[in-house]
Amino acid sequence: MRDRRAVLDLPLRLILVLLVISLSAPVAISALEDMEEGAAGAAMEAAARRIMNVAAELHYGGCESTQGLSLSLPSDCRMEIGGDAGTPDAMSIRCYYREKLVSTCYVEGQMLMLIGDSTLGLEGDFTLRLRSTFALDYPAVEVTVL
Repeated sequence: MRDRRAVLDLPLRLILVLLVISLSAPVAISALEDMEEGAAGAAMEAAARRIMNVAAELHYGGCESTQGLSLSLPSDCRMEIGGDAGTPDAMSIRCYYREKLVSTCYVEGQMLMLIGDSTLGLEGDFTLRLRSTFALDYPAVEVTVL
């Protein structure tokens, strides 16, 4: 009699286990995706801060100072640097993860534009050349990809 009752209780136990798994899986997957987005955002912010620090150093080093910088971004990440002189985008670096804006970084302490031929969209591994200059009578750093 005991064996028969155990066999009949087995489907009920399996259903309860499957129910618990099906309710907890979406929460766990969402938490993992949020953690992945946070880690990618932190890596991109660190890269943006490196660019901003080099730009500030060049600004204080004087006009025509030049420095190279090699960076690597995680997969599914994209960074936009600068914009047209005189626009707010020219003073920022925008970081995207899976085409979603996750952070915007600005040079702290001074009005310093990041300019180039156009807005630079960067992914993966790249090397930049930064050169101190002036644009619209304001300090600027020209950013080009090598």
